[in-house]
Amino acid sequence: MKLPKWLGGKPTPPPMHPELPPPSGPLREFVYLDEISVISLVASRRGAVPEAVTRSESARDSAELSSKISANAAVLKSEVGGKLATESARGVTTVAKSVVQATFKDLLEIEEDRLRLRVVDDDKSPRVKSADDLVHFAAEGEHSDWVVAASKLHRGDPLELEVELEADPLFRVNTVISEGLDLMINMLDETGMTSQEISEMRRISAILERLLAGLVPLRGRATNYRLVNVRGVELVVHRRIAEGLALPTRDLTLVAVASRELFWKDLRRILFSRARFTVFCRVGRSGVQRSWNPVKLAEAMQDMVPQMGDQIQQLASNIQNAMRSGARGELAAGSRESMMRQALVTYAQKAATQKGMVVSAPEIDRAGLLTADQLSRHADPDAWRESFQAVDDELRDRLGIELSPDDALDLRSDSLREAGLMESHAPVDAEYAARTSQPEQWLVEVEPVAIYW
Repeated sequence: MKLPKWLGGKPTPPPMHPELPPPSGPLREFVYLDEISVISLVASRRGAVPEAVTRSESARDSAELSSKISANAAVLKSEVGGKLATESARGVTTVAKSVVQATFKDLLEIEEDRLRLRVVDDDKSPRVKSADDLVHFAAEGEHSDWVVAASKLHRGDPLELEVELEADPLFRVNTVISEGLDLMINMLDETGMTSQEISEMRRISAILERLLAGLVPLRGRATNYRLVNVRGVELVVHRRIAEGLALPTRDLTLVAVASRELFWKDLRRILFSRARFTVFCRVGRSGVQRSWNPVKLAEAMQDMVPQMGDQIQQLASNIQNAMRSGARGELAAGSRESMMRQALVTYAQKAATQKGMVVSAPEIDRAGLLTADQLSRHADPDAWRESFQAVDDELRDRLGIELSPDDALDLRSDSLREAGLMESHAPVDAEYAARTSQPEQWLVEVEPVAIYW
C-alpha cells in the first residue's frame, strides 16, 4: 500500500519515455535479420517506407564507409580519435538495428493474415473427425494455419515456423575442419591422423570455403508441423491434429542459404546445438522437395560439371562419417559404411552356408574385405560390384566357393536389402542407386528474412 505524498510517501516516478507507446507484442531477440528484405517487403505493401528507417539505414551505410576509409588511411590518427569513431559507428549501427526491428514488427502485422503456416500453439485447433476432413480443409482452404496441401506452398508465400535450427552437414564439416586443424596438429598421437592427412583436410577446407562463398546453408526441422499422406495427397498438418488422429507422419525440414554477415551473434552459438528458433521466411521453391543443393556455386557450374553438387555432398558425408568413427576405426551407427559392412558380411556368410561351410565376420575382416576403401563403395551398382567381387575372389581362392552369376546377383541383392541399402524388390540399377544415395527427407526450400526467439 502506497502512502500519500503528504504522509511521507514517495511520488510515482514519471515514465522514462512518455512519448513511446506502451509495450505490446511478444518478446523477440533476433539472431539473424535481412534488413533489405524487411524494408523491401514493407515498401511493397505500404507503398512508402517511414523516413526514420531510410535515414537510419543511410546513416549506418555512411558509418560503415567511414570506418572502412579510416581503417585504410588512419595510421597516423590518434588512439582517442579512433575510439571516438568506433563508438560513433557502433551507436549508429545500434540505432539502425532497433529501427529495423520495429519495421519487422510492422511487417509481421501486415503479413499476419497472409501467412501460409505460422506459430499457432496458443490457438484452439479445429474439430477434425477423420483424415478425410483434412483433405476437405486443404481443398477448400479452410483452417490454413492447421492444414495446407503441400502443392499449395507457392514461391513467395510467407511462413513463420518454429524449428530446431542447425547448420547443414557441409557447413558443419567445414567449420570443424577449419576450427579444429590447429588442435589436431597438437594431438596427432591422440587422433591417429598423420600430418599428411591433416594437410589434405586443410586443402579440402579451403575448397569448401571458396564454394560456400560467404553463405551459410541451414536446416531446421519444423517442431509443430508434420507431413502426412492422405489418399495420395501430401498435406502439411499441425502436430496436434496429426497426433489426435494417430496419423503416420514424416518430419518436415526447412532448408535455406543465409548470408553470414547478416547474423547478429556468433554462428557457433546458434547453429551447433539444435536450439529452437522461430523463422520468418518466404518459400523459395514451390512444394515439398526431396533433395537440395546447399552449394549455390555448384548450381552455376551445373552445365560444366553436372555431378558437382552430389560429389560435394558425398565428400562432406564421408568426412563426417570418418570423424564420427573416431581414431579406432569404429563405424558410425546407421552410416552407409556400416550398412555396406553388414551387406558384405551377410553375403559371404550366405554364400558359405549354401556350400555347407561357415565363415565369421572377423575372418572376413582379416582377409582385408572390410577396409575403408571397400566400405566406401556404397553409392551405385558399379561400386557395389567391385566390393562384392573381392569377396567372391576370396571365397573362391580360400574356400573353393564359386557362385553362378545368377546366384551371386540374388545373394548380393538380398544382402543389400537386409542391410538397408536397397528397398524390398528394388532393382539393382543406377537409377535406384542415385535415388537412394540420399537420405529420406522432405524439404521446403525457403529464403530467410528473420530468425529470432
